[in-house]
Amino acid sequence: MRKLGKTIGIYGDSFGVRPFKSWDSQGIVQSPPSRRDSRYIDSDIIDLRYCYLRDNREFAVPEDSFVKNTSWWIHQVGKLFDNMIHCGYGGSSVEHMLYTQIDVNNDFEYAFPNDPLAKNIVPDVMICLWTNPWRFYLDPFNRDFTNELGLGYDNIRDLNQIGAPNQTYFNGRNNLIERLKNYKYKSLHSKIKNIVEISSSFLFYQRKLSYKVMFDTYWSQKLKERNPKCKIIHIDCFNDYEQAISGENNQKNLHSMKNNLPLKNNLWINNFYLEVFHHPDDQPDRADHVYDNFVGHIPKQKDHDFIANKLIEWIENYDDLVGNFDFSDWKSEYDML
Repeated sequence: MRKLGKTIGIYGDSFGVRPFKSWDSQGIVQSPPSRRDSRYIDSDIIDLRYCYLRDNREFAVPEDSFVKNTSWWIHQVGKLFDNMIHCGYGGSSVEHMLYTQIDVNNDFEYAFPNDPLAKNIVPDVMICLWTNPWRFYLDPFNRDFTNELGLGYDNIRDLNQIGAPNQTYFNGRNNLIERLKNYKYKSLHSKIKNIVEISSSFLFYQRKLSYKVMFDTYWSQKLKERNPKCKIIHIDCFNDYEQAISGENNQKNLHSMKNNLPLKNNLWINNFYLEVFHHPDDQPDRADHVYDNFVGHIPKQKDHDFIANKLIEWIENYDDLVGNFDFSDWKSEYDML
């Protein structure tokens, strides 16, 4: 089996989750059965970064599943590396990926210099899965705010994985408010309610585009100082463009922004979204088998194979592809499988 590198990290939301073995080794689970990794028992931040530097023996393989009928793309790609140092967090935001998972500003390293989970290790390959831009993020370093509300790191962890809108920004906005309202953090609900209600989906989407420019021109260059051979591949999970223009008069401006970003230092896969492989109508009747059949929201083996094969191809040909890569014709390749 050919190797593509020593280390790989998958960053993003549940599309990038690597399943773990369940506590009794019966079946698979989305999060590690114990977030308190025994190797880092003294870590102050393990609640916040529990998918970082896990013992790879904790990761499940398809044979651990009750269903045993799907070889997930993240498993297919991961086994071509010696070590997977990071995987995604279900329900997390763009900001969570940037500031907690990747730690683009080295905030954790500065704040916790002696904590092993704060050390910013840059793998040989980074796969960044960009979720939609209107998810919630509570900055763990804004301690004045979190202390006022009495929130510990475990609370911040839960809030930062609270989920996302289902269809439109408007519905998602209300969904978030209601979930906070019915959660135990009613004072937090009252503080953010007005901010969320006056925000614009256009502005959230524009902010995500600005993050991409910042990542390509600055953050990735800082990451490559730690590992000069690092290959960074970016994929969108959702077609945020369609959601951002819904009901707003910004289509022309957004289209121009979307297709003319000056991205040239990483590989940016454009006009291809992982959500196209999510088939909710295919969910099985047995609730205990739903996750086994929907690892990364993707139920079909053909879809996992397609994503894995394309990622392997992009990694192998990275130097020739760097910049904006238009993959709008993905369907023609997919139909040929």
